[in-house]
Amino acid sequence: DKSETTLVAAALETIDRNGPTEAHIEIKEIKDVRADKRDFILERAKKLLQGIFAYAKEQEYIQQSPAVDLNLGIKVSKVKAAFSNSEVRTLLRAANALNGKYEERKWIVLLGAYTGARLGEITQLRREDIKVDLETGIKYLRITSEAGALKTDNANRLVPIHSKLLELGFEAFVGVFIVTGK
Repeated sequence: DKSETTLVAAALETIDRNGPTEAHIEIKEIKDVRADKRDFILERAKKLLQGIFAYAKEQEYIQQSPAVDLNLGIKVSKVKAAFSNSEVRTLLRAANALNGKYEERKWIVLLGAYTGARLGEITQLRREDIKVDLETGIKYLRITSEAGALKTDNANRLVPIHSKLLELGFEAFVGVFIVTGK
């Protein structure tokens, strides 16, 4: 194609004319890499689509992946990478900046960070699931299948509320903790 030939010629001319000495260039091969780039982009797109559909199915947004009968030849890894320290700091800074209209989003992020609870577990918490033990004074979250589906039966648990969450104003956000003798 004429435009590509012109570009190659201009590049060679630039190389030949730069510098204090004469340059001699020998071209051994010119390879069209457009096909390789196209294949790379197609494979990446397939992986992204497969990941999106796998996530949508896992989160029960869809019953079955529309790509189920397509043989993409791609294996999806179930291993999820941990956040780097820098990513965690960025998330926490962004969460702490949320107030007013979006304050509940702030607490979703902070509760996830300080309790290790899953997103679904946090978003289905009810006011009656936020408690304080009468004997010990320990404030905790009651994560149970009563509020909604949990990943496993062992996911039913009591999770102490980290002092940092209380320091950041979680108690004021919730309003009143339910006192229990348990």
